[in-house]
Amino acid sequence: MQLFEEEVVDRYQQKSVTEMNLSTSIKDWFRVNQVSQVVTLLSQVLQNHAIFESKTVKGTLKVLATLIDWNEISLFDDCRAYIGGFLRASELRAGAFQFMAAFVGKGMSELDKLVIIKESGYLEEVRDARYVLLTNYEDNFGSQEYDEEKNYMTAVSNSVCHMGKWTLSAYQPPGSPEDPFKTPESRQYFD
Repeated sequence: MQLFEEEVVDRYQQKSVTEMNLSTSIKDWFRVNQVSQVVTLLSQVLQNHAIFESKTVKGTLKVLATLIDWNEISLFDDCRAYIGGFLRASELRAGAFQFMAAFVGKGMSELDKLVIIKESGYLEEVRDARYVLLTNYEDNFGSQEYDEEKNYMTAVSNSVCHMGKWTLSAYQPPGSPEDPFKTPESRQYFD
């Protein structure tokens, strides 16, 4: 799936017009014919995460975060049930934050987004996020612990960035003739 993402989906990779059209055609075919089966399989990995190596679960979360960007959000309903717990699991929290960043950055109704944010415990986990400063930086540089902390804080930062963008988009500028919040749901979020 990572290779598929890099070769077909990645919008930031330079491609010719022909390559872009081919990538779009492949992605559209995959979306219609295969993605629901892939998401179901990945959801089963999350559901049975205890029997898999953490590397497999981390990869699953990363792939799911990638798939969220260009697929129907309802495909991921079963996956969401596990994210709250993963946000609190030290070895899985970076992947869980990547997953939440994809959700927060996804275009969807404000109410749906608010429900996802609230149910996952995302805001509490962002509030409580702490970088573990390693006592001996030089000895730990490049270690698995160092890399996990770096990936975790990168994922938290990315998700907070998406949350900030969404928050700004939900708010009308002062002096606007309308209520400063686009919907009652956004008012509730900001209260």
